[in-house]
Amino acid sequence: MHWSIFTALVVVSATGIHFFSRLAKDTVDPMIALVITTGAAFAFSLCFLPAAQDGLVKNLTFSRGPVLYALVGICISLAHLGIFYMFKAGAPMSLATPIARLLPAILAVILGLFSFQETLKATQIAGLVLAVFAVVLVVK
Repeated sequence: MHWSIFTALVVVSATGIHFFSRLAKDTVDPMIALVITTGAAFAFSLCFLPAAQDGLVKNLTFSRGPVLYALVGICISLAHLGIFYMFKAGAPMSLATPIARLLPAILAVILGLFSFQETLKATQIAGLVLAVFAVVLVVK
């Protein structure tokens, strides 16, 4: 499948994270919410285990892969915790979500440039500048 299909899944899912977190604001303590969400994510992810292309033992042998994915999990947990506290503190979804989504995108571009030697075209740079300008207008 083309990567854009998976990107659409990320966009819809990431939007759902903010939407459902905003709806759930003040219903449970954010620490309990983190346990519920990560538990649900773990249980849901187990459904995909049979689709693994390699054996489970091969994937869990000591290498940097499992360590890096554990770091991904920690980052996801911290991001969710931040989202829960962000809304608990009264952040409006229409303002906080664009900021919370644009800044990681900019950081990802910077990391891509310096860590993976990716390149940007002039149109991509213009797009980033316009995205920043758009968020500034939304926040004002």
